[in-house]
Amino acid sequence: MSEAQQLAEMLCAEFTDQELLTLRDDPIGEIPRVVPGVTLEERRQIAGFDCSVSGSYVQATRSITVQTALSIRRTKFTALHELGHDQARRHAKVAATFVRRSDNGKRLEEKVADAFAATILIPEASVVDVLAGREPTADTVVSLFRHEDVAGSREACCVRIAQKMRGNGYVLLCQHDRIQFCAPVGSAMPVRRQTRQAPDHFLVRGAGRGRGTSTRVRLTHHSGVQTPEFAAQAVRDGDYVFAVLTDATTLPWGGWRPPPTGEAARPQGAEIWCDDCDDSRESWQRCDNGHGICSTCGWCECNRPPPVREKTCTECWQTKAAHLFPGGGDTCEEHEHH
Repeated sequence: MSEAQQLAEMLCAEFTDQELLTLRDDPIGEIPRVVPGVTLEERRQIAGFDCSVSGSYVQATRSITVQTALSIRRTKFTALHELGHDQARRHAKVAATFVRRSDNGKRLEEKVADAFAATILIPEASVVDVLAGREPTADTVVSLFRHEDVAGSREACCVRIAQKMRGNGYVLLCQHDRIQFCAPVGSAMPVRRQTRQAPDHFLVRGAGRGRGTSTRVRLTHHSGVQTPEFAAQAVRDGDYVFAVLTDATTLPWGGWRPPPTGEAARPQGAEIWCDDCDDSRESWQRCDNGHGICSTCGWCECNRPPPVREKTCTECWQTKAAHLFPGGGDTCEEHEHH
């Protein structure tokens, strides 16, 4: 069991069985009643949310905002994901685990919130039923979503199946060339929502053909950095594609591949200009703000001062900082009164 799943189960243990059933059936209406002090608002559109789902949580006021989705299952998952943030930050042991992380547990907290929502919405018995002792595949995710006892969204099903995988990899929900949701496995770095892949990417081909497998698939992050190579299976389900990516050598859908080595085992980074190295450097890691980190010295683009806005004076035709132009005019302060 992953650390995120263990922490999520600690949060679920704070509720009675009846409260968990109530939250599963109607989280939008019941969260404020089951969890006093938490407020919840449902909106058609939310701007600037920074979770892996379409919602937000404000700790100071314990307020949850959920963007209404076309699927009631997805709306339920979003509401419970945001409640997971509230519960995680108020649980002493869970919150202490976050503090010990170099990023203050930001990435782990997202995984815990996902796991909390998925655990409530999808009973363990249903997961065991569809797996039937086998390793997870994309077909498994489809079967779980269609299971009669499952109230979870496609995203929740991705999370639950990811919890059963070993090694490193991903369980993805995609639409056309976009990754709609990403459940990372092991040490794999999450891919941001709505991240586009190349028009000829394996996931796009899978959407066109209905299904497919490959032993060499990379995902492209929002920053342009690419993951190491994984083996992958993709299965179309209506307008969506479920995909499972794994670094295993014995593949759950059959077959075998040699362990990736060399370039195939490493992320493919983008180049940045490192101010500390004073040279171009590869960046295969990103900070929480999405800025490149130098792979040589660890310098981050966040440390670079913002560019100074400049203007050209119409009198001396020299380019100078914009604040040297009084009143925002076109003449610099040196020539304004000449």
